[in-house]
Amino acid sequence: MENMTFQELLNFFVDNLAKEQGADRLLDEDALKEFKNDLLRNIINRINIAIVDNLPEEKLDEYEEVLAKSKEDQSEFLKKNLPDLDKIIAKEFEEFRSLYVK
Repeated sequence: MENMTFQELLNFFVDNLAKEQGADRLLDEDALKEFKNDLLRNIINRINIAIVDNLPEEKLDEYEEVLAKSKEDQSEFLKKNLPDLDKIIAKEFEEFRSLYVK
């Protein structure tokens, strides 16, 4: 998992979450795809909110500008301004999972 891209990590998380819930057994292929897309959209939204909540206020305008740039530029900005980004994302994964898997 260490060499995964962020998108691969998100997909891995969503696939495992769907399996933990039994959605892969209960839903047909189209419904499962839609379910996973909804999960993906929701976890991405949570991560984006957490990023904004954790960025220093004086960096928010700059972050908005960086969003229009390449993924590499975005990644560099976040690494520079949120050194604990991995922990922030891990926390969102844990909290999101606890909401969906009971």
